[in-house]
Amino acid sequence: MSLVLGNTFRRQAVDWARALFNLPSFVILDTETTGLGRDDELVSVGIVDSHGTVLLDTLIKPMKSIPWYVTRIHGIANKHVADAPGFSEVYPEMARLLSDQVLVVYNLSFDERMILQDRRRYGLSAYKPREAHCAMQWFARFYGASSSRYGSFRWQKLTESVPPPHVNGKLAVVGHTHDRGGEIFVVRHLICLDTFCYGGGWLTAMEFPSRQIWQADAAGRLRGTPLPKPT
Repeated sequence: MSLVLGNTFRRQAVDWARALFNLPSFVILDTETTGLGRDDELVSVGIVDSHGTVLLDTLIKPMKSIPWYVTRIHGIANKHVADAPGFSEVYPEMARLLSDQVLVVYNLSFDERMILQDRRRYGLSAYKPREAHCAMQWFARFYGASSSRYGSFRWQKLTESVPPPHVNGKLAVVGHTHDRGGEIFVVRHLICLDTFCYGGGWLTAMEFPSRQIWQADAAGRLRGTPLPKPT
């Protein structure tokens, strides 16, 4: 790909993001599931608006069990969803929040398919957003790595798309509210600390300069661990 063409695609992605943030509001959807298949289900859904307000953040009890290897990815185990509402209980509020809104999702087609599967399972009608945007596709365009397999841009994992460090060379410590297992995510100069204590996860603190990690959960359990090495 030529430098000129690459800059054009990156500029298009930047223009998309600017136009999005010039809107009065939009909503961002994120889900976790029991897997990737045609019979898999949602186990959590989160919706925030463009001002950072959390509109919906709930676990969902699926009909099937969550496999252990999926729990290792998102940290949600069967014990976490044992007393959670089912999809049919969560969906009315979810649909209300998404209807007639500009919707942004990272991997839109996957989330749409998973929601469709659950809707059909319970016989629920569709919500209709005003617009729907896939942030993953736009970021792939911005990143600019081509994919010969799909004839477009290669989708990016977080570990491959971490922004460059600040000129001062310092670490950036940010919140990571989705990992109920309390796993600390370290990618080069970024440290993501879990803060989902109220949702059954762990509240995390890091001690400087030793970089010792201390965690507590809502049940009062305490644990400590050194900061993991960067991935």
